[in-house]
Amino acid sequence: MSPGVSHLARILLVAALLAPSLARADEALTPSTPAAADVTIAATAGLSADAFVAATVGLEVGRRIDGDWWGHGALRLGAGGDAEGSGDHLEVRAGVDRVRCARDRVVCGVVGLDLGYVTSSWEGDDRMTESHSGPLVAPRVGVEFGGAHLRARFMAEARGYYHSASTPSGDTTRFEPGVGFGASLGYQL
Repeated sequence: MSPGVSHLARILLVAALLAPSLARADEALTPSTPAAADVTIAATAGLSADAFVAATVGLEVGRRIDGDWWGHGALRLGAGGDAEGSGDHLEVRAGVDRVRCARDRVVCGVVGLDLGYVTSSWEGDDRMTESHSGPLVAPRVGVEFGGAHLRARFMAEARGYYHSASTPSGDTTRFEPGVGFGASLGYQL
């Protein structure tokens, strides 16, 4: 097993172990009660660091699956780069979140897992170009708060993708671990 894959395996194991702990952390936490608000539409902004540092904005649509389980899909577009150049960044992802709320539903804890696809292009100051793309895995944890309809969410994720890279020195394939942070402002219908 490569070092990157074993690192991601450890991250996923920790996320899986923390999920039940978050749900039992406080007896005041209860499953979110099914209400009329079963669909969420949110504007997102994110910052990630892996092969490049990328800043993205996007749109996410979510739907309650059952009780405190939600499914969602997101499209994020932005720019990526490093000290030597910049380029475009695109992420398409879908995932499942467990949202556990305090009785008043003002504050909720969120644990989830996203799967998707990432593609980044890069052009250096010397006109050298690179292209990186591949499947994404991103276990996430965060907090959500707000009222019955308007909700804000802040998330942190351990992310990684197994990608093919086209560089001037040739094509390579490798696992690229990273981290990400995101915020969203959504409206629950």
